[in-house]
Amino acid sequence: KYFVGQADYKITRGFDECSGDSTKTIETKNKTLILLQENQLKLGEIETVAFVKNKIWPTEKMTFSFNQVNYTLRAEGNVLSSENVSTDDGTEVYKNVEKYRLYISAGKGPEHLFLKQESFNDTFVEILFIGDIDRDGKPDFIFGANRDYEEERVILYLSSEAAEGKIIKKVSEIAVQFDC
Repeated sequence: KYFVGQADYKITRGFDECSGDSTKTIETKNKTLILLQENQLKLGEIETVAFVKNKIWPTEKMTFSFNQVNYTLRAEGNVLSSENVSTDDGTEVYKNVEKYRLYISAGKGPEHLFLKQESFNDTFVEILFIGDIDRDGKPDFIFGANRDYEEERVILYLSSEAAEGKIIKKVSEIAVQFDC
């Protein structure tokens, strides 16, 4: 279950040996996908979409239904190489991708490009969340879109902010570098 709620967090100070500099870390009480300063969102449980895979590689599609409308996410890009990697859950295929493009369509409507990334350094785009954050009856998305293995980047797309004829709009992006 997912919720929009008041943030319950603390900021701790530390020191990073690698960079030789002081740090501040936000620690949340609950598992948190994104922190926002948004007063218009209603608090409470959010209707969500269960999805089986969290990566959409080039030439792949993912279709889901939300409020009796079928949505499709479709990816394009160049796969430079592919290998099996060990994860906590076993083994999965990892692909080195460039010129990545992610499109969305609703029903029989046109596709819209909403996420593009020229290259990745040992990372890839991951779906973190699909559900109705803004409570307009249409799906919203949170993606992890790290461009580098020493970066954490999260992007929020809301349907209520989309331009006419579009499905979603990027409304927030945060990227944190943790390299030396």
